[in-house]
Amino acid sequence: MRRGGLSLTFGRRNHVSQFVIFVSTLAVMAMSGSINAQEPNKDAAAQEITRVLNDVWDKWDSADPGHHAHFSDDMMRIQAHADPVDWSIWSSSLMSKDEFVENAGKQAAIWRDHPHWQRNREISNIVVNGDGALVTARQSFSMPDSTKKITINNAGTEVILLRKINGKWKLTHSLGVDWKQSIWHWDPEQLHQDDNI
Repeated sequence: MRRGGLSLTFGRRNHVSQFVIFVSTLAVMAMSGSINAQEPNKDAAAQEITRVLNDVWDKWDSADPGHHAHFSDDMMRIQAHADPVDWSIWSSSLMSKDEFVENAGKQAAIWRDHPHWQRNREISNIVVNGDGALVTARQSFSMPDSTKKITINNAGTEVILLRKINGKWKLTHSLGVDWKQSIWHWDPEQLHQDDNI
């Protein structure tokens, strides 16, 4: 007989071996289905984390106090240098909403006054493990100055840890890794790059 594209012939001499093959095939299909069923959940978590981080960045750029809703109460920021002995705690708690609005507002105003400045943020990796997640993101900022005829570039990698708290992904730790600043001179006689300013 033929079922679901599988042709089965149960004879007197080989019906046991064919039955074993049939059951084994079903087991493999079931396991494959179970594995595939887990992938959308991880994809959904990664998509939600991406949405959260993009919202964090957008709310920082616009000085929106809703920015704080994406952080845990004990959020910690760490400056992670090449040698862990030199690591330092940049902040061990979030600034108040009033402080955030003031500081982010000043930054937003500066960027509005310089529409030719450019910033780029890219999530390069998301690892989800249960209610925990690790994200690697690359950020870069380019700020040309036509008066001084230079362009200041800042770039670095940020490792962000998140935890699902009460059903929502919250940032708990941030490690700033390998942040560097460089200056490009527009003067043809000074076409060089000053690194690590």
